[in-house]
Parts: sequence; C-alpha cells; structure tokens
Amino acid sequence: MKKVLSAGLALLGSALIMVPSASALEHIAGGYWRTRAYVQSDFNGLTDNSAGDTEIVDTRTRLYYTAKFNEDFKFVNKFEFDTAWGDVSAGDLGADGNNFELKNSYVDFNLGSTNLKIGIQGSTIARGFMFAEDFSGMAVTFKAGDVSIPVTWIHAVDSDAKLQTNPTEDVFAITPVIPLNSDMTLNPYVALDYSDNLDKSIYFLGVDFDMKISGADVWASAIYQGGDVSNTVDTSAFLVAAGGSFDMFHGQLVYATGDDGNDATANDAFVGVDIGGKGQSYYWSEIMGYGIFDNASPSGTPNEKITNIMFANAGITIKASDAITFVADLWYAQLAEDNGLGDDDLGFEVDLKMTYKLTDNLNLDLVAAYLFAGDAITAHAYDGDNATETKNQENPFEAGTRLSFKF
Repeated sequence: MKKVLSAGLALLGSALIMVPSASALEHIAGGYWRTRAYVQSDFNGLTDNSAGDTEIVDTRTRLYYTAKFNEDFKFVNKFEFDTAWGDVSAGDLGADGNNFELKNSYVDFNLGSTNLKIGIQGSTIARGFMFAEDFSGMAVTFKAGDVSIPVTWIHAVDSDAKLQTNPTEDVFAITPVIPLNSDMTLNPYVALDYSDNLDKSIYFLGVDFDMKISGADVWASAIYQGGDVSNTVDTSAFLVAAGGSFDMFHGQLVYATGDDGNDATANDAFVGVDIGGKGQSYYWSEIMGYGIFDNASPSGTPNEKITNIMFANAGITIKASDAITFVADLWYAQLAEDNGLGDDDLGFEVDLKMTYKLTDNLNLDLVAAYLFAGDAITAHAYDGDNATETKNQENPFEAGTRLSFKF
C-alpha cells in the first residue's frame, strides 16, 4: 500500500508541474441555505415513550468559492456550517459557532482531453448504492470520443495520519460513461475496497442504465459484491434496482441481499462501500430512508444504507401551478433476511409533500409521513416459548417544514 500512496503522490506532483499558467482570474461564488423545523414521533416503536420523539429546528449554510484561472484550471472550495437552534455549539445565546466544516477543496484542471481533480472532493458511484460521499483523493477522467472514463482513488483512512489509529484503507474505481445514442447511456463500473491491514479486499462489478423513451425516464442498476471481508470471512452478495417516471407518475423497486447468519465464514449481505459507517448513501422514503429530515430512522430499518432489504415505491407528482407542486408516495419495505426473531416486515409508509415557490430562489417544503410499521420495526417483547407479543406498539410519524434557497 505504501507503493500505491507513493505512486499517487508522484502522479500528483507531475500533474501540478504541467498545470497551465493563469491569465485572468475569475471569482465564482455560490451556496445553499436551509432551515428545517420538524417532529419525529415514536421512532423507537414503543408506546408512550418520549425517547422515541424528536423536535428540532436546525440550519445549514453551505458557501462555495471557485477561483477560475482559465477554461482548463479551477480551484474549488465548499464550506459548511450546521447547527440546531439552542445547541451550545452555535445555536444558543451568543451564537458564536465553532462548527465550521471544510467539505471540498480541490484543483480541477485539464491536460489535453484528460481532466484531473485532486484534493478533497465528492463522488457518487452506482447512484449511491455503492458510494456517495466526500473524500480525500484523486479522480482522473479520460476522454475517448463520446466515452468518458473516470478513474478514482479514494484514500479513506491513513493509519500514519495524525491521531489516526484505524488501519489504512483505500477504494479504487473505474466508472466509464458510454452514450449508446442520444437517449440511452450505459455506465459499467468496477471498484475495489482494499485494506492490507484488515485483510479486506471487496470488489464490486456493476452497471447503471438510463434511457428516455416516449416521454418516460427509465433507469436500472445491477451490482455484484465479492471478495474477502477479512482473512476469515468472505462475501458474495448483490443488489438490483429499477425505476422510472412518466408524466405525473414515478416509482422504483430495489432488492439488496442480506445474510442469513448460518455460515460464520461468509457474510452475504450487500453493503456497498462501508468504512466506519460512511461511504454508501441512497436516500429513499421520508421515514425509513431518511428523506428530507435525515436525523434518524426507526430501529430495524437500514435508513440510507441499502442492505438486507427489498422496497417498492409508487408515487404521483401534481404541478398545481407554477408555484405549487404536490408529491405523494407509497412505500412498502421488508427485510431480505429476517432479523433473528423471525420478523421481516418493515411496513407501509405514506409520504406527502408540498413545495411552494415563494420567490424565484426561495422554496418552502411541507412534509408529512406516516409508517404503518411491520413486526421488524416495532419493539417486541415475547412471553416465553409462546412468543406472544406483550406490548402495544405505536406507528412512527413525521411532520415538518423546510425553507431553502440556492445561489
């Protein structure tokens, strides 16, 4: 792995030497701001237990700054400030925040037909089923006609870094984008999650497909996961997904394998890239899949980490006017493998959302969601060998609003 790191640093040095000189510097600013107020009730599945309830008002500010030297060289930065109102870190009396976050800081430049991004940046692989996160590393995109071939190195953990005690771990990915015609795109990919210290070598083979046909947008993904989780545990897992939209209707279907627990030498749950709980991220429903208010999800659900689950969605979008849009979604989800108590039903969820365009830049979202929780979510208590449920359960509920704008 030291050789890999050395090779990466050598490439970085040689690339920077070849950067075109700046002629006229252009400053580009942008950003995003939102404030949310929401209630999440009974997310732990217990009756009359306030520990499962949350009431929060929070604010996020993102500021973007790009120094554009010319068409072939940019320096990109993104900063973030998060706080909950009344929180001691920034939102209490005095409001002297200490929660500054550096999201991205990288150089973006072209050498002929090749583009390089080096530094702290973000990337999404396989729609987020495999990876969607900010990282330190390098992305090199080669062009061959209409085909783009991104090669990405994600240096996730470095054991030699200051105060870093976790083993070194890297992710390497090749994700070509192939336009089949003006309406169809194929995105095959191969990736490796590797750690010599952990004896971890998990590979991913997959493909995304996108198509526009007769006014409809259709997509599909298929991913196989194999290799070694450690020197004693291997993995063989997969994920398949498909979805689309036509006119006012939309929907999707996702299946990711779980592990049945019968073989201690194998873990066949699809997990995507998972390094310290980070890496994979695919938001879906409002309650079970994080949604707009991504503070928590009920116990028993995988939230945005798509593993051991099957879910189906059908929804409708109604544009009532130029300023008002309504969206309604119905979700059903269950575990691919039961949770050890013999339960696999996560339940039915109903999501309702209204977006009101207050001005050209300012949007107001109103959201309400209710989950008819299945046995795999609600907290169970059993009476001896009879497995009789001894507690009444409450269904999770969520409601809130978000005010946001981009610039």
